[in-house]
Amino acid sequence: MKTAPRIELTQACLFGGAIGDALGAPVDSLSWERIRARFGPDGVRDLVGVDGLRGSVTGDTQTMLFTAEGMLRAYVRIQEREIYDPVAVIHHALMRWALTQGIAPALSPIDDKVGLMSDVRLHQRRAPDETSLAALEQAPAFTWQPDNQINHCAALTRAAPIGLFPWSDFLLRHRERAFSVASETARLTHGHPCAYLSAGVFAYLINGLLESEQPLDTLLAQALAFLESGACIGFHISDDDERASLSRCQIQIRFLLEAVLDFHAQGSKPSPQGIKMLGADRSAQVSLAVAVWCALAAEDYRQGVLWAVNQAGDSKGTGLLAGNLLGLRFSLGGLPPAWLEVLELRNWMDVLGHDLQWLPQVYVGHGHGAYDDELIRRYPPS
Repeated sequence: MKTAPRIELTQACLFGGAIGDALGAPVDSLSWERIRARFGPDGVRDLVGVDGLRGSVTGDTQTMLFTAEGMLRAYVRIQEREIYDPVAVIHHALMRWALTQGIAPALSPIDDKVGLMSDVRLHQRRAPDETSLAALEQAPAFTWQPDNQINHCAALTRAAPIGLFPWSDFLLRHRERAFSVASETARLTHGHPCAYLSAGVFAYLINGLLESEQPLDTLLAQALAFLESGACIGFHISDDDERASLSRCQIQIRFLLEAVLDFHAQGSKPSPQGIKMLGADRSAQVSLAVAVWCALAAEDYRQGVLWAVNQAGDSKGTGLLAGNLLGLRFSLGGLPPAWLEVLELRNWMDVLGHDLQWLPQVYVGHGHGAYDDELIRRYPPS
C-alpha cells in the first residue's frame, strides 16, 4: 500500500479509538440499567465528555499517543545509534506519561522537554490505570517487568500504534513482530498472560487491517494460529506460575474470539445482554472479544462504537479498541464529522498518525536526510 492511504488509515485508527474512549468514559463501569436511566432506553448516543469538556479523552488515549511517540523515537534511535529496542523506548515514553499524571518514576532522569510532554492538556488526570502507574513508578530499569498477575483492558488499549507501524517495509513476518512487541510492551505493566497475549492479538489484527485487504475474520484466524505457536512470546518468563498459565490463557482467548466469530456467522448483533454473556469483568480478553464482535458486525463506525460502549464492562477501554478497528474498516470518511470536530488532542493524532507512516520513509539518520534535523528534534532518540 502506498504511504498516503496508509497515513489516512492510521489517522482514522487513532481518531476512531479516541472517540470510542470519549464516548465510553461517562458510562464506564455503570450497569446497563444505570446507563439507560441516565441516557435513555438506547443508552449513550452522543459525546458527553468529562470535566465539562465534550470530546474529552481519558488515560487510555493518552497512553496510546505516548506509545505512538515511543515507536517513532525507537525508529530514530535505530537509524542514529543502530540500537534496536522498541520496548525500552516505549517504556521510556510511558514513564513520560506517568510524569504527566503526577508520578515520579524511580528511574531518572526522564526526558520531559519535547513532544507530548509539552502539551498541558496531556497533564490532565482522567481515570488513569493505577496498575500501569504503579509499575512505571517502581521500575528500576527499562524493560523491567513487574511481579503482578493483573489482567486488565488497559494492557492493550495502547497497543494500536505498534500494529500501525509499517513493519512490512522492513520485515517479512511483520504481523508476528507487531504481536511480539505489543505483548512485551503490555508485560511492562500487566503480568497476567491473558493481558499481554490479548495485546499481541490486537496489534496483529491492527497491522493486518492496515497492510492487507483481508477481512477481520480471516485475520483473526491467522492471529489465533500464531497465538498458539511457540513463537508468540519473544521474552523470557522466569515465574513458574506465569509460564504454567500461558496455555490456559491461550485457550481462554481462543474460546472467546471463536465465540464472537460464531455469533457473527449466525448474524447475531452485539447487545448489552449478549456482551454480558461473554463476561462481566474488565479483563483484557473479554474487552478484546467484545471489540472484535462490534467491529465485525457493524455496518458503519457509529453503530459499532455505540455497541461497544453501551454495556456494563469497561466501556471506555472497549470503546477505544472497537474504535481503532472500526477506524481502519471505515477510514476517515466513515467517522462522524461532528464527533471528530470536538475530539480532544485531535492535532496530536493527526501528526502522529502521519509520522508513523511518513518518518520511516524519509528519515535517513546522521543528518543525511532532508528531514532529519526537523524529525530528530521532534523525536529525539531516547
